[in-house]
Amino acid sequence: MLAFNLRAAITSLPPVFPELSATLHLSSASLAALAAVPVLCFGLFSGVAAPLSRRFGEERVLGSSVVLLAAGLLLRGVAPLVLLFPGTIIASASIAMMNVLLPSLVKRRRPDQAGLLIGLYLMSLSAGAIVGSLIAVPVFTAAGGGNAAVRLTLGLWALPAMVAAVAWLPQLRFRVLPDARARGRPGSPPAAGSPPAAGSPGSPDSRSRPSGPVVPSPAGVHPSSPARSSRTRTPAAGRPVVASRTCVDSVMAPAASPAAAG
Repeated sequence: MLAFNLRAAITSLPPVFPELSATLHLSSASLAALAAVPVLCFGLFSGVAAPLSRRFGEERVLGSSVVLLAAGLLLRGVAPLVLLFPGTIIASASIAMMNVLLPSLVKRRRPDQAGLLIGLYLMSLSAGAIVGSLIAVPVFTAAGGGNAAVRLTLGLWALPAMVAAVAWLPQLRFRVLPDARARGRPGSPPAAGSPPAAGSPGSPDSRSRPSGPVVPSPAGVHPSSPARSSRTRTPAAGRPVVASRTCVDSVMAPAASPAAAG
């Protein structure tokens, strides 16, 4: 439903530009500016979507955007003489944010079916664009022309936007932030309360291994004896080095034997 509303509010305007010019007395410059509003809003408000989603979550930003879309379309339909441009700006800004966040949401929710769902998203978007441009002039003609026809033609697309907003309400209970999603990626810090990874500081296997280099034992010392261990851990900073008496005697014995012989 959200994808269907991303183009209908925009493509329904150009087919009735002659009728709008005759009814609302709009100049050619005003019509050109009205046609440029969606493109400018796409460039200005697309960059706002990512910071807002990091702060509030994609689901809530999308829900707020579709509500703003319905409000903008309703405003320009109620008072087209005054609110035609403001309503179009609000609607185009909302569409710009949904353009950014909807594909991201699809890939996050269903990564195994991203190709299929993105295809359905593009199909719904194209269907809304075609239907919006196709029925604009027939709706204006069926309404009899005049101000009432302009209000109906401009405000007609607020109805599917409101339906989409109501259908999106169950999604507002979700609030997944990008930093929470990134914890599952390699190289990201673990979540609070999760055990440290193997080999990281504080993990059980890192505490069981010696922290310093392995020093080989002198000749003649059996490595299996606790007092004559072949491994000596590097002492912590500030602690004196205490050598085993057995190790010292075994090292000094070869040097003392020639003197005793003399």
